[in-house]
Amino acid sequence: MKLRSLIIFNPLIDLEEEVLDSKKIGILGSIWIALLFSLIIPVVVQFVLLIACAIAGSSLSSYDGITSITYASKSEYLYLISSIFTLMATIFVMCKFFTIKTNLAFPEKKFNKSDILGIICLILGFRLLFCGSLNHIVNLIPLPKSIEDAFNNIFQNPIIGLITAIIIAPIQEEFVNRGIILNGLAKKYSSKVALIVSSLIFAAMHMNIPQGINAFLLGLILGYIYLKTKSIFLSMMCHSINNMLAFMPDIDSLSNMYLLVSISIVVIILGAVLFKIGLKRLDLKNKQIYFDLLRKHNAYDDELNINM
Repeated sequence: MKLRSLIIFNPLIDLEEEVLDSKKIGILGSIWIALLFSLIIPVVVQFVLLIACAIAGSSLSSYDGITSITYASKSEYLYLISSIFTLMATIFVMCKFFTIKTNLAFPEKKFNKSDILGIICLILGFRLLFCGSLNHIVNLIPLPKSIEDAFNNIFQNPIIGLITAIIIAPIQEEFVNRGIILNGLAKKYSSKVALIVSSLIFAAMHMNIPQGINAFLLGLILGYIYLKTKSIFLSMMCHSINNMLAFMPDIDSLSNMYLLVSISIVVIILGAVLFKIGLKRLDLKNKQIYFDLLRKHNAYDDELNINM
């Protein structure tokens, strides 16, 4: 099945092919988009779904509206349905108000099988580096109870939790954070400023410090890849791989301090090696040069200044 046959994917394909592009966005505009994405749209979607549950429940003799809302609000299935509708609503709103049509398609595919191996090495390296170093400090910071309860609710059904974390979240977050916010910021500011600001906003969207620290660092990596390639699919795959690897065993559970330090050092070294291999395979600087030449050859007006 071609992705184009599923209408929801058309904006993603258009962004990948550069038929669709982000408008120029300032810092305040980026914060507004983040609020829309992380608070306003999800709340509106969930409210509408709960009202629908109440109406459906009140039509049944065994339930009233309040009981239906209470039951639905505790269901992991409602969270999955809400996530899907939030994804659709987010893409619609972002395309409607924050993008423009370029009428100029990028002439080639932006990644190959070697690049996929590269991002696996890169993200695995990042996870190992983080696990062997900063993770020891981050684990000392407690998650807010509301966030912890939300995770427990999502993963009542592991399949629903995995679908949400590995498929829905990467698509939605990369479309907004890299495709719209970073892309738009890079049209107004230098690439470094755009990268740092978009990563800070990405971290703030998680609304807690432990995840925020990891999200900021991941945002720098994903943003750098996107600025060099402008491939939203590549950044989505990176994000999905990162979320899969987040379920790796935590070495902080080791009680022996000497063993913990020794394993941490090995993990950091292995992570650094894999990270370097990933960067080398992706060859981002040469990709940028080649892609810029293609855009110039096709009279493509690339407004991004991404020499870093």
